[in-house]
Amino acid sequence: MLKDDAIKQKAIKQVQSKLELTNERGYLYVIKSSGLVKIGFSSNWSKREKSYKTHTPDFKLIYLVQSELSFQLETEIHEMYKDNHVKGEWFDLSDGQVVDVITYCTSKTQ
Repeated sequence: MLKDDAIKQKAIKQVQSKLELTNERGYLYVIKSSGLVKIGFSSNWSKREKSYKTHTPDFKLIYLVQSELSFQLETEIHEMYKDNHVKGEWFDLSDGQVVDVITYCTSKTQ
């Protein structure tokens, strides 16, 4: 019974954490590296950028917006392009699809 309670508590904390993110004014970003596109969310872009500079030095920032909708937009875009999913938050998108992502985000955040 204790193991089940621990699992339930962990699940509750994960859900609470996600709910907090949905209302947080974070950053939605689109980067490109090695021909792939990453669509991600961060509550602290400068910290995330430093990490990319260390671990993915060839990355290029394509788009960045700060909004209360950032987490929601990330989820929507991941769903929209699930057929182009490669791994994690990385997608194989054409330049036209990247433009579509930016246009979609811009329309939702203005």
